[in-house]
Amino acid sequence: MRLLSLLTLLSLLSLLHLSSSSSSSATSLGRISVSGKHFIDSAGRVRLFHGFCDTGDETHRYGRFDGTNYLPHTLMSDARNLDILVNEFGFNAFRIGAEWAALQPEPNETDTAYLSALLNATETLGRAGAYAILDMHQDGLSSRVGAYDGIPLWLANRTKFRKPWNGKSGDLNPATDQIFEDLYTNRTGGLAAWAGAWRSFSSTFKAVPSVLAYELINEPFAGDVWTNPLLFDPAYAGSHSLQPAYDVVSAAIREEDQTTVIMFEPVTWGMIWSNKVLGSGFSHVPGGPAYANRSAFSFHYYCRLDSPKNSTAPLSPLLKKACEDGLGPKVFKSVQETMAKIGGASFMTEWGGVNFTPRRTDPDGGDTVEGEWVLAESDRQFQSWTHWSLNFFGPAPATGAEALCAAGGFCILNLVRPYAQAIAGTPVDMRFDPATGTFVLAFQPEARIRAPTEIFLPPYRYPKGYDVELAPAGANFTAALCPGHANKLCVRGGGGGGGDGASASASAASAPAAAVTGAGGSSESSADSSAPLSLTLTVQVTPKA
Repeated sequence: MRLLSLLTLLSLLSLLHLSSSSSSSATSLGRISVSGKHFIDSAGRVRLFHGFCDTGDETHRYGRFDGTNYLPHTLMSDARNLDILVNEFGFNAFRIGAEWAALQPEPNETDTAYLSALLNATETLGRAGAYAILDMHQDGLSSRVGAYDGIPLWLANRTKFRKPWNGKSGDLNPATDQIFEDLYTNRTGGLAAWAGAWRSFSSTFKAVPSVLAYELINEPFAGDVWTNPLLFDPAYAGSHSLQPAYDVVSAAIREEDQTTVIMFEPVTWGMIWSNKVLGSGFSHVPGGPAYANRSAFSFHYYCRLDSPKNSTAPLSPLLKKACEDGLGPKVFKSVQETMAKIGGASFMTEWGGVNFTPRRTDPDGGDTVEGEWVLAESDRQFQSWTHWSLNFFGPAPATGAEALCAAGGFCILNLVRPYAQAIAGTPVDMRFDPATGTFVLAFQPEARIRAPTEIFLPPYRYPKGYDVELAPAGANFTAALCPGHANKLCVRGGGGGGGDGASASASAASAPAAAVTGAGGSSESSADSSAPLSLTLTVQVTPKA
């Protein structure tokens, strides 16, 4: 155990201060698990997540933990901004680093100061009403080969290179690939150490309900493709390198934590196809089929086919078609097919980036058009996502968003949209039209679920309020503002939810009154029944003029 340095103490005190000043409207978060292909909460509702990564280079991932490096700086820098992101913009999940190099600066050493600081960060998010995905982030593995310290430097130094490092970084660098290979095969003790690191993380975070998932590793490469070219096939890499390693690491986690969801990624080109050749290569979730209800396939979507040098320029029809009719649908379909094969949910843990993050002043630009396509397709698929990355929008992305958008920069407001955060039944359809502000959710209610469907309606999209219509008109459902939250609409069956179906009023100035029509009448199925209701309920929200 290391003694806390002065910097560490100051960092912890700062985080505690931010935590204590979080929004009073924060809700208590419950555990998330998986049923079928969906995330569900303890009430049985399908849960959806929108948010951001805060694991970028601004977290300074080098050397020992000094009290500030390796932590999610953008999220933790200002309590007011965090409150806006969660309670005014509706972002409810953030992917932050669980950094191996910070945890184990030397062999057999665990930095408890880092664990304490990271624990406080997750609890701060939880008090604000948001979940954390703990991501063992790496890009190029190690500072030994020109990257940051995604794995401990002492471990990378154990690999004996066939040839001296050529001074270049990246996944196709032979030296980097050797370190990956040694990690997967435990040739230098890396796999055992990796498992041990996650055992330590899970032991610390297993009792923290705001931790949505553990992500085993970010963007794993295939291994030493220069000695085994078969690894260029993503299916072979998945079955030969990743799946055996994931089974070992997940077993270490399950020794400590049988509950928290484990997220796992294929190689970065392993989510385009789902067949035996060129697919992910996975035949089961980490640990085997019994863990499908606690597992999620993590994938990234970047349409590199469509990366114009000037991303604010309009797209050519050919490039637009390549993404929207080609690669994009192929990736989303492959993910669905992979889940159907091995079980578990899915989470798009990265998308956007420098080419496809919307700019408000360039509505016809390539980055904006493609960003809107990803958002719309994610809605249609009920796909949870975290955008890469929060720091694209400046050091204070919440309160500074309007100025940054007006200046022509990346615009976080384009990502602020209504969506169902919790669905008390089976999802059928979800759509949002940014041009008109109309939002539609359709689902098949389940009477056994007593908690309401919750729809986040950001005041940015509805500055003058909104009207809500429930259909069919004879269904016995009501819509009203959720207690304690001015920007969430709760839809309940059986006359529950604190309203008679005639109106839903908002007390906050940021969310004016919402008129609800079509909510009265009777229902063929009682709200007390354990059987699914035999209807599809449609909720339509339109902005007031």
